[in-house]
Amino acid sequence: IPLLNPEQAIICQRLIVDTLDDKELAEKLESQADVDSLTGKQLLDEWQRILTLVQQVKTEAISRFGLPSSSLGILHYEKQISKMMTSQDRRAAEELRQVSFQLWDVVLRKAFSCTSFRRIGLREARNITEQLQEACAEEDFLKKIDDVLKSTDISNRAAVDTHKTLVNLVIPHQMNTLKRFGFDGAKGFVSFQASIMEHIVDEGVSMQLMSASESVFKRAGLARNTRCE
Repeated sequence: IPLLNPEQAIICQRLIVDTLDDKELAEKLESQADVDSLTGKQLLDEWQRILTLVQQVKTEAISRFGLPSSSLGILHYEKQISKMMTSQDRRAAEELRQVSFQLWDVVLRKAFSCTSFRRIGLREARNITEQLQEACAEEDFLKKIDDVLKSTDISNRAAVDTHKTLVNLVIPHQMNTLKRFGFDGAKGFVSFQASIMEHIVDEGVSMQLMSASESVFKRAGLARNTRCE
């Protein structure tokens, strides 16, 4: 897998931004619902729909620079971008940060009419995800999950229905935590999702997000590969 130099990475990021800002794709990005009226599951589904579109654009862009047109190619690309942002080449690092900010700013404005997007540093990202992990492991919250699942007779429910119920509990709970860090409401939730993308390849961040989900899965008796984040 080829290694991009900073100039190639900047060009590639700009290509992604320009594609996302194109009128035709902007129409696909636009949400058909008022984001503030969505349930937790609906909000997560809408974010994942948008993220899928962004990943498709990235896949096409990175292929022009010799990287695989696959999730593996994107992973290697994101790792390279992350490394360059912390490199000693300050000019290139800052330009990459600015272009990456533009990317998610375009996505949030087009998809969710969100104008409050802000970048967060790695230390803050680790702190927030640690707080999310601890919030999902709180015994009072886990007891709430117990009560809801008991009241809905989990034994007669399909896994997909249980997953939906869990997400509708977890997302509002996470939103309460995110509010303390300035990510308020549904738009704050998607803004945080975009902000964390810069640091998703960091082991600390990714492990804490996974651990938050696993606390809920374990309590509900779901398999580890049933996603809730």
